[in-house]
Amino acid sequence: MYAPHPFEIQDDDLLFEFLKQHPFGSLITSVDEAILITSIPFSIQREENHTWILEGHLAILNEQSKHLLPYQKAKLLFLQNGTYVSSQVYGHDNVPTYNYQSVQLSGHLEPLNEEETLRHLSDLTHQMERKRENPMAWETLNQELIHQYLKEIKAFRFRVDKKEAAFKLSQNRNASDFESILQDLTKHNCPTSTLEAMKKHCPHKG
Repeated sequence: MYAPHPFEIQDDDLLFEFLKQHPFGSLITSVDEAILITSIPFSIQREENHTWILEGHLAILNEQSKHLLPYQKAKLLFLQNGTYVSSQVYGHDNVPTYNYQSVQLSGHLEPLNEEETLRHLSDLTHQMERKRENPMAWETLNQELIHQYLKEIKAFRFRVDKKEAAFKLSQNRNASDFESILQDLTKHNCPTSTLEAMKKHCPHKG
């Protein structure tokens, strides 16, 4: 990944929290000369040795699932908060750009058996439900329906070998330009999550 110094993120805790907040990513694998990509939600955890483990599942009918092999190398891509920054907001001549948060994980795949798949689905449901006012409990779902569903998916574990991240959020701008960018993005209905991320990583705080 190309990550210029002002935007490179190496803080594991920060990246782990980012993935917990934004768990929808893309699984990227290759077979022969074809590149296969599927975007799905992932559950994520850290083992005692600090290894990151992500788990996901694909539909059996998905072409990519037919080519998932044990210990196959793969990549995961998580992209969030993309927004256009116009050069009109600067106090000097410059070119327009684009802000974003991107995390790329390199690792290898391990298949999940039926018991592990059930636990993965429970973990994923809990992860997605935890912020709801009245979270749904996995145990309340129709078990016959769940076991029928198991026949239609292939679940996997992704063990992370390498982490790369770039959060390009105008950290390289002076205080005046940074404030102008925030005001302009607010005016043009930029998502609140983008503005919050920019403020969190602002180099001019305090």
